Amino acid sequence: MLAILSMLAALTSTASAGAQSADPDSVVLDAEGVDESLDPMFDVDLNIQYWMMSREEYGLKADENFVRRIAVRKIGIDAIAEYSFPLTKNETARMVLRDTWTAEASRLIDMFEDHPAFGGLYLGEHLGDGLIVNVVGNPQGLKRDIRVAVDIPRTKLKFVKVDHALGELDGIAEQIVIAAGAESEDGIQGAYIDEITNEVVVEFEDDQILNKAKNERRNARSEMERSGGKGQSTWKEAKPVRLERGEQIEDAACSSRTNCGSGTSDFRGGIVIDGPEGDCTAGFAAEKPNGNKYLITAGHCDINPNDRDVTIGGQPHVSGIHQFIQGSNVHANNSNADAVLVGIEASKAGPWVFQSTSKPVHRITSVKPGLNYVARARICSAALKTYYRCGKIVTSRNLNVRDNVTGILTKDVVKWRYYEPGNFTRNMKGSSGGPVYSWGLALGITKASGLHNYQHEVNRTEVTMYASKIAHVEDLLGVSVITG
Repeated sequence: MLAILSMLAALTSTASAGAQSADPDSVVLDAEGVDESLDPMFDVDLNIQYWMMSREEYGLKADENFVRRIAVRKIGIDAIAEYSFPLTKNETARMVLRDTWTAEASRLIDMFEDHPAFGGLYLGEHLGDGLIVNVVGNPQGLKRDIRVAVDIPRTKLKFVKVDHALGELDGIAEQIVIAAGAESEDGIQGAYIDEITNEVVVEFEDDQILNKAKNERRNARSEMERSGGKGQSTWKEAKPVRLERGEQIEDAACSSRTNCGSGTSDFRGGIVIDGPEGDCTAGFAAEKPNGNKYLITAGHCDINPNDRDVTIGGQPHVSGIHQFIQGSNVHANNSNADAVLVGIEASKAGPWVFQSTSKPVHRITSVKPGLNYVARARICSAALKTYYRCGKIVTSRNLNVRDNVTGILTKDVVKWRYYEPGNFTRNMKGSSGGPVYSWGLALGITKASGLHNYQHEVNRTEVTMYASKIAHVEDLLGVSVITG
């Protein structure tokens, strides 16, 4: 065991040096001041458990001895840096194919979401499962059109019969969103479409409000039955609606500067932005048409208009103190993004994310177009408290989040989740604004985490995260994410 751990530690050090020298034009992490104890990449035993869970989730062999063996061979290789868990060569090829299917699924949803028999499309649970297509009835024409539209060779399609079209679910979810936004329905935290179960999910702030809503729905359905279906129908009577207790949603910003620690002084996504209200995390570098350069972070990190000064990387930069530069409508209700800009020198901006201490230079090569995100698609984040973690998208369709701190409703966000070993209870404050991405594809920035309601399972804990979509962020702030 000690020999394995020593080999892993040595290989980790080698990987860090290799990552820093991989691109001579990149801004390199200054190792001085880095606290490696904050990064789970250096806790081998913890990561073995994390990697086992990640592999099991994709239907891969997850035996501890097997994972340790391939970890010894693979640590520091891109397979571990990109996926956050070690893969064999064959598994890596299958994972690359799955990422290709993700992009194809997003394109197909754009094409067919308005078809009256199209019920949604998402990734299968395991690596080789392909794409699952929900259809209402047996629409041979739609099935044929989808098969013809597929551009990627070897794409697997499985058609599943469901009761409700995606357009119908969208309409019900929109009713709920409007009601919640107008505050005519107290206690609704959000609503979204679960394409896997073919339902609209409505989440409530607490159990008392949830039980009240269930009773109201029961009474409303009984009244509809007594009247023979006459009378005004609302979302409460709709059959494909599931009522659930929501998580306590809190902005993931720090309450003080002392409970988050420091980061690095390089200007890139994933580093600490220390503002008047505490620490946040930088998302991506961005630019405006006039050539000005910025770092993007969460809008709620800038809640004090009288104190806009920030330091970047957990310490004052040699060029002095920087400032938040507020985008339009950042803090208003019903905004499509929770985002703000921090002005930086043009020479310090680049297409980089500080992913982890073992890979401080991760290149962002492209930005996700459009607003359709695919359920079960891979997604990762790098931030002060979440570190570098990858998981799967739960949903993004008609999902609106009202956090429990500011009460601000952010519309059309992405919900995703990953697992941590054991009974995980870490405070996520400090991760707000951090980059959300997959490989080199920018997906969004962290809005919030589901706190105080972790789903503890046997030997693992489900952690839920929320992100503003990158297209909304760029539109709100009038910037383009820098890629390269």
